Amino acid sequence: MRGIIITRQKTKPNASSWIFPFTQFLCGVPTCLQFVRQGGVDGKRPGPFVAGAASCAVWTKYGLVLGDGTVTGVNLAGMALYSAYVAVYVSYAGKALARQVVRVALGMCLAFALFLHYVDGLDRRKTSLPFWLL
Repeated sequence: MRGIIITRQKTKPNASSWIFPFTQFLCGVPTCLQFVRQGGVDGKRPGPFVAGAASCAVWTKYGLVLGDGTVTGVNLAGMALYSAYVAVYVSYAGKALARQVVRVALGMCLAFALFLHYVDGLDRRKTSLPFWLL
């Protein structure tokens, strides 16, 4: 009896693999335009923007590990957009709130950098990684 050989075929990405995520990343534009029109953030929280940037950073790392240019490119664009949303938020928030948002964003960047250092430093031949660390 012969064993089954499974191969991974790389397929050419279609337009939907760029269009749908990118339109989702543009969801912050109306909110930022509202900040500009009102001249302030009016009690809105920055959580979705900071979390969006962090999520795109993780997906970018995943795309780099896989060597998948589509995943990497889409999420680099998303990371840039969400970072721009955070910058708009900080520029229209009061000083105290802006400082708090910057501290949280820098803390997340530091945590992500330490995470990348840890994951990249592991010898994958000697260590079995849980799937969520790849």
